[in-house]
Amino acid sequence: MRRSMIVLILALTVACAGVVAVFSGSDRPRHRTPPAVAPPGECFYVTYPDGAVSPDPRCSPGQINPAVAAHPRSTICDPAWLARLPKPAARVIAGLAVRYGATAFAYVPAYVIPPQDGGSPTSPANQWPEPLNGWGGFHTRDPVTDELNDRICSGKENVAAAARLLEGDWLSQGIPDDD
Repeated sequence: MRRSMIVLILALTVACAGVVAVFSGSDRPRHRTPPAVAPPGECFYVTYPDGAVSPDPRCSPGQINPAVAAHPRSTICDPAWLARLPKPAARVIAGLAVRYGATAFAYVPAYVIPPQDGGSPTSPANQWPEPLNGWGGFHTRDPVTDELNDRICSGKENVAAAARLLEGDWLSQGIPDDD
């Protein structure tokens, strides 16, 4: 609770000063291979040699939406269905940001497995504070998730296989990006 208040006060101070905060004083997220058991309140971004950034699987393991897995063509392949999906819960993301050590303005609320690829839109286990900056962050991962949606809707990939491609070092999976 005390750490949450300190982070909130710091975030408000930075916002009022008009300064864009970044991760722990650098433009790269904290990263390391996480220990087998996460200490309470500690999550780490996992960064791979090729630059892919993934959430800590102990804190944000991801979750597939069973309705989508059973009927992808009538769900994620329908733009009207996708438009009705809820956004990540702000309170869940704020709590995860504190656990990851992410500072204000340095992350975007995101899904481990995006709903457009069959992930649950409401499960806290499927949410994480995705880094905005750097190779392997938000701007690199989004084209990859768009490509996976195209593969699912064209019948080249099923939802479970697409979800596995997003786990771990997703850049090494051979999925082209727009860069």
